[in-house]
Amino acid sequence: FLDHTDYDATASSTLAPQGEHTYNVVNIKEDPQREVKSPWAEGVEGDGIGESITLEVKRLLPLYGILIRPGYYDYDEKDPWLKNNRIAALEITLNDEHTFTEQIPDERLENPYLVRVRNYTKPVKKVKMVIKAVHRGTQDHDTCISLVQLRAALAQKPEIRPAR
Repeated sequence: FLDHTDYDATASSTLAPQGEHTYNVVNIKEDPQREVKSPWAEGVEGDGIGESITLEVKRLLPLYGILIRPGYYDYDEKDPWLKNNRIAALEITLNDEHTFTEQIPDERLENPYLVRVRNYTKPVKKVKMVIKAVHRGTQDHDTCISLVQLRAALAQKPEIRPAR
């Protein structure tokens, strides 16, 4: 498989910055160079139902799946994940023609959650993800996503050669 973030992302809304934390949609790419790690957070009143992220994919391949880390992941502590909303249901539309809904469990997962793409084999240029339901946070009602990666199946197994 090839897992990548070779896309441009836009969001229907974004939470305003709070101190050194910004909640821009580019945060879903999980850049290891960023000092302060923040997720994308929608910026409307309430739970963010109906808010969306659209990905314009640069690497046109059929998708095996979408890897998503719902919630506010701070690897030093669990509080932000519990305090903020997490995605419970996500409506996904590929290339404006194939739509399906995925239910996402409310678990703080070690690895990103795999949303499997089924019955669609065309190369994907556009992915739209719409929040349909949330798991409510204990304190804040901002719905967050910490990571989105696209997973494509490779046409052939990579050749592995020993190092010199």
